[in-house]
Amino acid sequence: MRLFVNGHPQVVVVDDFIPIWKESNLPCYAGKKTNNIWPMLLEKEWAKLNGSYEGIINGSVDEAMSLFLPFPNEIIKFCQTESDLENIWREISTGTQSNIDKKHIIGCSRSSEKDKDQNGKEVFNKIGLISNHSYSVTGYYNFTVGSDSYYLLKLNNPWNKQTFTGAWSDSDVRWTDTIKKHVGFNDKAGGEFYININTFMTFFDSISVCKINTSLKESTIKMSHKKGEYCLAAVKVKSPNSKLILRVRQQTSRFFPESTGYKAAFSRILVGRKTGDSSRPIEYVINDFQKITI
Repeated sequence: MRLFVNGHPQVVVVDDFIPIWKESNLPCYAGKKTNNIWPMLLEKEWAKLNGSYEGIINGSVDEAMSLFLPFPNEIIKFCQTESDLENIWREISTGTQSNIDKKHIIGCSRSSEKDKDQNGKEVFNKIGLISNHSYSVTGYYNFTVGSDSYYLLKLNNPWNKQTFTGAWSDSDVRWTDTIKKHVGFNDKAGGEFYININTFMTFFDSISVCKINTSLKESTIKMSHKKGEYCLAAVKVKSPNSKLILRVRQQTSRFFPESTGYKAAFSRILVGRKTGDSSRPIEYVINDFQKITI
């Protein structure tokens, strides 16, 4: 398969031998309840890059999406505040421009730092959520019952186990036939469940959005430099209306033995545009609305 290892396209070859449980003859990891072989092969590709299946424990949504797809990823971290709640709901659901309607891929996760708190971990598990685990966001629903407004997300657990028991779980008394019809409720859909936005933001702390855009043309440059130095790259944009997306990806510590003590460093991109004016040859672009010239 063609993967994007640290952003650089690379062909990774695996065979079709998949580890199974001796007792049940079922796959040990991905693909337990499906005849689709692709999840198992994708997982094996990732395990090969990390040295073993054990080496892929505690991965992140962003890490996986960046490996399999050449599209930009946006990571949004949040706390349980009113402004964050509005921002996250807007990011997921704003009209026909929502990320879900655009067929973008949205994953959500909970910081492994929170799982170190045993009390928090127990509360997380008590309502049927799996700690240190990633879910996908597959739907959003806003409706009113009487004078109350509700905001629900539909999540999918790829493991298809451990039933969610919080508010708006499958057996919750809040469900009516009208609401079920509105959201397309199906209690037989393995791994899928509904959660209100407040509960979601209590137990999760980030979403990752993979912005699918097949019109983008990818190009990568491998760079390396010593501490205190920097790399310079020139990019030619053919049309003034072109969309240019720049990303920096470092080698992750997963690809190095612990004995090396490798850690990712702080990095940033400074973007400058040539002006053609000798008195101010470069115009540095901070964002779309603010520019500085030196």
